[in-house]
Amino acid sequence: SSGINAEYGEVKANNEYHGFLIGKKGANVQKLKKEFGVNYAFPRPDDKDQETITIMGKQDAVEKAAADLRTAIKELENTAEEEISIDAKFFKKFFPWIKGGRENT
Repeated sequence: SSGINAEYGEVKANNEYHGFLIGKKGANVQKLKKEFGVNYAFPRPDDKDQETITIMGKQDAVEKAAADLRTAIKELENTAEEEISIDAKFFKKFFPWIKGGRENT
């Protein structure tokens, strides 16, 4: 083999999660680059597609990195959902006259 066998993988993530995935000053991405030996390309502000993150590297590394990224995205989605449900409880406690959410008596 020539040693150059770049593969591309794509992972879709809600644009609002990209900052978390990249990390402060790119810390998360740097860590993953070291760990998996791959490169990441996040959408630029002028790209039509604002969700697709491209991973470049050797095939097995790209697959591992993509799986890792998908796990991180799932965690972010779960965290976001938990925060929404906490907000609803908080709302009910402090604004009982506002109807909404499930009644739990």
